[in-house]
Amino acid sequence: MEPDKARSGRSPEHTVVQLGHLLDSDTPRSLTATPYEHHLTSWHAPFAGPGTAIGEDTVTSATDAIAIGCHTGTHVDSLSHIARGGRAFDGTDIRLPGRQSDAGGVRLEHGVELHPVVARGILLDFPGLLGRERITADSRLTPDDIESCARWAGVEIGPGDAVLIRTGWDTLVGDLDRFTAAPLPGPDLDAARYLSARRVSVVGSDTMPFEAAPDDEPLAVHAELLVDHGIQILEMLDLRELARRRAYEFTFVMAPLRIVGGTGSPVNPLALLDGGSA
Repeated sequence: MEPDKARSGRSPEHTVVQLGHLLDSDTPRSLTATPYEHHLTSWHAPFAGPGTAIGEDTVTSATDAIAIGCHTGTHVDSLSHIARGGRAFDGTDIRLPGRQSDAGGVRLEHGVELHPVVARGILLDFPGLLGRERITADSRLTPDDIESCARWAGVEIGPGDAVLIRTGWDTLVGDLDRFTAAPLPGPDLDAARYLSARRVSVVGSDTMPFEAAPDDEPLAVHAELLVDHGIQILEMLDLRELARRRAYEFTFVMAPLRIVGGTGSPVNPLALLDGGSA
């Protein structure tokens, strides 16, 4: 699944780079997520009805359906995905009746679970910094690492930014076993605290869990970001094209599906680059 012309678009003002992986039978997913499925519910046939011959000017139509887990493929974790001590970001007690159900998901009491984001985007390309295809599987990114990569890229992380971390794991997306096998690289808890202290709007990476895994405190990074600071987390991003273009600063756009009670949502985030450079 190499980057190609279908991965980006162009307008007179911007080049549009898609940051979501293709959805197909090889789509990666979190280990407990439902796999992606796709099928045609009706094949191409004349709209006029069965038995109509298809001539040169005959209009036909087809329809299809997909099934996808909220944490399958490129997705964003919502503010109801993680709780600590029984409480989510807004104080919702997830132990109370009606707060979570098979049909209704996990519903926050004082807000919505998923938020769209339009922000300045920052790419921290660690393989680019180190001059290799990907960083080592046991890499635990620290605040010093975050600062070093930002300095190398000529950017400074500030309030409201969308910070995207590239480890090079987006090159393994076609190999599900390697893509999901621990250890996996990512930020440690101190790095998450560094990012939350800068009041970023959203964070993400090209790995399945975002943070370094396994960890002595499972999901501590998720809790720091989602529960303590309301910062949504993107996982399994495709950052190869941004890295190829050396696009370390851009306009970032993310629109989750409006899933009531959703613990996450499939997304295809966009990076808008000034001009139409290749």
